[in-house]
Amino acid sequence: MSEQIKILEMIEEGKISAQEGMELLNALKEADEEMDDNKEMEENKEEKKGESDPRRKQYKYIKIKVLSNKDKVNVNIPLKLVKALGGLASHITHLIPDDARKKMEDNGVDLSQLKIDQLLELLESGEFDNDTFVDVDSVDSEDGNVKVKIYVE
Repeated sequence: MSEQIKILEMIEEGKISAQEGMELLNALKEADEEMDDNKEMEENKEEKKGESDPRRKQYKYIKIKVLSNKDKVNVNIPLKLVKALGGLASHITHLIPDDARKKMEDNGVDLSQLKIDQLLELLESGEFDNDTFVDVDSVDSEDGNVKVKIYVE
């Protein structure tokens, strides 16, 4: 039951006078307006904070590039798609060819340990300060130069 109805019932039951009821209704109205104003100010503050913070970047894609004498892989994955996939987000690392992933692991980069959900939170908040997650240059006698880069843009 709303506060206004309670006040009107109190007047009807004779617990308070009509004048006192009117004062309570006006005070209630002012309190509601003040709450609405405060909420609007907070929303505007958040919007302006996001717009005015020059460090906050709006990334759109996770990009995976693998270059070697044998392979050339270019994968662009929209961040919105990764977010929509939720629990499947960690599977994007399987787009990297097995031999390139093996070379990355040999160089100390284990993509299975990458926490995509936490990464997406950092990207959305604007707190991520580096566009590149993985940048590996390797020389292999069989494949020659192998370069793997995973970054956001």
